[in-house]
Amino acid sequence: MGALGVDDEDFWQDPFRDREGVIDRLAFEDAWGIVLDAPSVVRLDLRGDVPLAGARRELNSTGLGPRFHQRAVVVAVRVDANEALAARAFRWKPIARAQLPPADDDDEVYGDAVVTDFFALALRDRIPELPWREGALRVIVLADDERSNAVDVRLEGPPEPDVAVREFVARNRAVGYPRAVNPAPDARAGVPSYRLRADSPPVPAYGVALTVPERVEAAPDARCVVSGAFALPVLEREIVRPFDAHEDRFGALAKAGWVDVGDRDARAVVPVTLLVTSERVDEPAVLRLDVPVYDPVAPGDGGTTVRGHFTVDLFAWPDVPRAPGRYRVWALSGDVLAGPRVIELTGALSDGGA
Repeated sequence: MGALGVDDEDFWQDPFRDREGVIDRLAFEDAWGIVLDAPSVVRLDLRGDVPLAGARRELNSTGLGPRFHQRAVVVAVRVDANEALAARAFRWKPIARAQLPPADDDDEVYGDAVVTDFFALALRDRIPELPWREGALRVIVLADDERSNAVDVRLEGPPEPDVAVREFVARNRAVGYPRAVNPAPDARAGVPSYRLRADSPPVPAYGVALTVPERVEAAPDARCVVSGAFALPVLEREIVRPFDAHEDRFGALAKAGWVDVGDRDARAVVPVTLLVTSERVDEPAVLRLDVPVYDPVAPGDGGTTVRGHFTVDLFAWPDVPRAPGRYRVWALSGDVLAGPRVIELTGALSDGGA
C-alpha cells in the first residue's frame, strides 16, 4: 500500500477512507510537504483515467494553503519512452478580494497550527494528450519548491489468453530508435550547444546538474541561457544504430522508425525535459531536449551510464513566459528530477509579455 494506506480499487471509490490514519502516520513520521498516491495497476479496457490522491502537511503560517491549488503542477513520465508531460494539477480561478473571508482575530494565535489537507485529481483530465496504451508511468506533483514522492503506475491491457501469442509479440517487438538531436546546435549563435563549455556545471555522479542566471531582464533581444550536465542510464532505444531495413519495418509500424539523428558523432540521444513553472497561473512550459551523447556506447549497452552536456536559451521557446516574476526550472529524465533553480525576470517586453 502507498501513502494513503488504501487498495487500488479504493482510488475509484474512496481514496480517503483512512483519512485519520494518514494524519496520524504523517504526524508520527514528522513528515512535511506533499505525499502522493495512486493505484499500482490501471486496466486500459476497464478504466478511462488514472486517479491520483494525496495529502499536504504544513504549518498554517508558512505553508502554501489555498495557493497550492493555484500553483501545483502534475508531471507524468512515460518510463518506456523517457518522455515527460506536465500540466497544472487543478483548474483554478482567481478569487476577487471582496469574496475572500474576513481576517480572523484568532489567526495570530493559531498561526503555527499544523494543517493536513487532502486533494484528488485525474491524470488524463489534466494531461489529455497522455497516450492511453500499455506502459509504465511515474507521476509527481510539484508546487513552488516542493515536490511529492514519485508514484509508479502500470497501464495494462486485458490479459492475453494465448501464451504463445504473448511470447511471440514480446520476442518480435521493435526496440525503437532515438529521436533526432533537438533543438539543433547553432555554432554561430553559441546555443544550443551540446559540448562542454566554460559555464557548464560539473557532471554529477548521477542525475542532472543545472546552472541558471539568477536575474534576467526580459528585453526583446534578451537571452535566458541555461546549462546542464548529466550522468544517466541510456535506454536501448536511445542508442544510435545503423539503418536496418528489416528492423525498421517493425519500428515504423509502431511509429518509431529509423531516423538520422543529425549528428554523426553522437553515440546516443538522451531526452532531458526542462520544466518551467511560475508563481503565476500559467501552464508549465515543457521543453523537451534530445541531447547527443559522445561517450562510447554500442547497441546492447542499454543501462550503461552515459554523460553529456547541454546549453540552451529558454527564450527560444515561445511557450516560456516572459512576464516579470519568479520562475523555477526543473530537469527530468528517467527517474531523475533535479531542481528547482530559480530565475527572477525583471522588466517587461515592449509588447506586454506573454
